[in-house]
Amino acid sequence: MDDSVPMVHYGGMKAQPRSNGVPPRLSTQGLFILNQGIHWSIVGVIFPVLSLAILAKGMNYFQLGILMAVYSGATVVLELPTGGLADSLGRKTVYLSALCCMAAGALVFYAARSFTGIAVAFLFLGTGRALASGTMDAHFIDALYAENPEVDLQRVMAKVHAAVPVSLGLFSLLGGYLPDLSEGLGVPWLLRDAYSLNVLVMLSLMVIQMLLTLTLIHESRPRPGLQQLSEGFKAVPRIIVSALELGLKNKAILLLLIGGFLWGFSISGLEQFWQPRVQEIGSDEVHSRVFGFLAAGYFVAAAAGSLVSGLVGRLTKGNYTLMLVLIRAAMAAGLVLLARSRGLPGFSVFYIGTFFFNGMANSPESAVLNREVSSDRRSTVLSVASLIMQFGGLGGSVILGFLARTYSIPLVWTVSGAALFISALVYLGLPSARRKD
Repeated sequence: MDDSVPMVHYGGMKAQPRSNGVPPRLSTQGLFILNQGIHWSIVGVIFPVLSLAILAKGMNYFQLGILMAVYSGATVVLELPTGGLADSLGRKTVYLSALCCMAAGALVFYAARSFTGIAVAFLFLGTGRALASGTMDAHFIDALYAENPEVDLQRVMAKVHAAVPVSLGLFSLLGGYLPDLSEGLGVPWLLRDAYSLNVLVMLSLMVIQMLLTLTLIHESRPRPGLQQLSEGFKAVPRIIVSALELGLKNKAILLLLIGGFLWGFSISGLEQFWQPRVQEIGSDEVHSRVFGFLAAGYFVAAAAGSLVSGLVGRLTKGNYTLMLVLIRAAMAAGLVLLARSRGLPGFSVFYIGTFFFNGMANSPESAVLNREVSSDRRSTVLSVASLIMQFGGLGGSVILGFLARTYSIPLVWTVSGAALFISALVYLGLPSARRKD
């Protein structure tokens, strides 16, 4: 057995009564679903109002873009190097550290009233996201295989991935109602602005997650050491160069990396500015709960698009390249139409429709990429593909934030739509990739 992988202990975790009268523990699968559900509920509570919460602290659109870039930058810099840290210090330890960073970021954000203070908060939040990325997934997958080497992991992951959008959607609805609720509580010393309650609920969920992790998840602590973290930082340039060299040799991979960069660039403009745009077109008539419904619609539409992609695959006879081109073009059109929307009903239709097409694109894009990569290079290329997308998002946060501040949000989305349409043209150069029957 590899000593670098911490042992996990799940004694008595099968749902059987105990002779001492203590209630049985959750199964490993149940704990996995609970962990991921609460983890993403933390995101859901703040997601519908995050941009509005930043603007409420006196920031402008350009500063909003810079702050999002700080968050993305921290994630970009740390996500690859921290990949081995969980194996070095233990998945539970690293995940608890991630929650502590996120809680520190939320506390700083709650108290901050300056650009610098909010930037520090987003640095903590981005660090927490990087530390948490994949940590508990690896922990529970190891535990499932330890219990049953023949476990049907696909079925387990399907349940987990179903729980994630449900948690995001439900807590996004809650996040949309909290600002309205805070107005009637009458505690200005605690609720510093309309969105303070969202931050406090987010903090409460983090504390609950910490307590559940401490009490329900058991892992023997390996010998502490930070050597893997240092090696992780040193490996980043080599990983990127290796994947780019492969991309230069493989036209399909190179085009997919370009398309991923353009997607990251475009989607950042939509995610940052949809809330301010709703305020602009809805004026004083928009209640905060509207943002919750739209955010929930975002996740439902993405999940529906993913399900419908199978039908589209049959209509295109499994031609994934054609699917990608058509879906990206449709998403680009949705963004341009969204930019031209002047009323809340039309905005809602195009906003949700855009994320429906976005959800459709995930499976064909993954299929094309994975067919071009050998198993010994797959992890490297997938990591760099994610990194390239985040670089696109980082650049989009700054450039599109400047355009929104100087010109308008509709112009930002028109530029974003143009970038997505360019990505559709880029994908025309992909070799025809059909499903194997």
